[in-house]
Amino acid sequence: MDTLLDIARVIASKATGRSLADTVVHDGSDTLFSGFINGLLEQRYSSDDQAALDLYGTDHQDQRYRTLKSRAFDRLLQALLLLDIRRPTHSEYVTQYHRCARNVAAARLLMSFASRKIGARIAEKTLSISKRYQFTELTLDLLILLRESYSISLERRSYQECNEQIKKYLALLKAELRSDELLHHLQILTREGDALDEHIRRSAHAWYTEHAAIPQMLDSYKITLNHHRIAIVHHGLEGNVQGFCDACDNARRFLSETPAIAHPVRVGAYGLLKLRACITGRQVHLIVHEIESIIGEFAEGSPEWFKALEYGIIALIHSESHDSAFQLWLKGRRHAVYPHIPPAFQDTWRLVEAYLHLQIQFQ
Repeated sequence: MDTLLDIARVIASKATGRSLADTVVHDGSDTLFSGFINGLLEQRYSSDDQAALDLYGTDHQDQRYRTLKSRAFDRLLQALLLLDIRRPTHSEYVTQYHRCARNVAAARLLMSFASRKIGARIAEKTLSISKRYQFTELTLDLLILLRESYSISLERRSYQECNEQIKKYLALLKAELRSDELLHHLQILTREGDALDEHIRRSAHAWYTEHAAIPQMLDSYKITLNHHRIAIVHHGLEGNVQGFCDACDNARRFLSETPAIAHPVRVGAYGLLKLRACITGRQVHLIVHEIESIIGEFAEGSPEWFKALEYGIIALIHSESHDSAFQLWLKGRRHAVYPHIPPAFQDTWRLVEAYLHLQIQFQ
């Protein structure tokens, strides 16, 4: 049930998702099926037993319910693959990745059902986009499909060119996988262990050094961004606030200079990391002048915007700029979305309000 609810939640969250789901799952001859899909989209069911009881008056072991659930899974996946992913909600990178992934599946299906010529044409058009945005794994999928197609159609030159590209992208994929492995291993180790553990710090330094050598041999958007992420973790473990801030700035600069993968929320996330590090390390002088610009990278009323305001208020308090901190607090408190933010967030804002009033009262 959790899987179905998550898929339904994603579909329902998109502007065209609900109407798309209604079109894909419509079946006038089966009102139970339509009712089940609507219940999932509206998050009315929290468990299989609850859904089975509502639909059949039984429990989740009823074979009729299990068949219905299987059908719903297939139909919701269809709706998920047909979602309209586009800007400004999503970055150009995510938009193009979704389009290329969909085209790869379409090309593979067409080639499987004796429409190889059309499938190859789609693959060739998609390949140029995949290379431009450096979708290494999708590029490999497309090249493998095309190599097979060229071999069947006896296009020797195209086959050989395709084969050489596959070798190149296999090496790049191997480098990207090692890059991901180093980053994820480091993230797991730091979350599970003690940041003061000398073994963790030595490992982090070794992985940081190893990763720094990867872009000198093979490079891509993913490898470069991973290097900045590893640097952030490494400097955080070392307690080097200036190095941490520089690594965040490098990541933000790289994203800003690479429009294909940039998105305001993604860029702003590194600003939040930097802001939090300066607060934790008691070096708010490094960040005070950037607070307004970091807040401005998020849509007003979004959870990230409120979090940026919260960090900004704390940083301004530490720098004894109480009037500026109070103005930021008012900006959030008077926003129309404030009454709807989670209670835990509101508790933090009430605490900050009390602190600011005390600071102003006692100067």
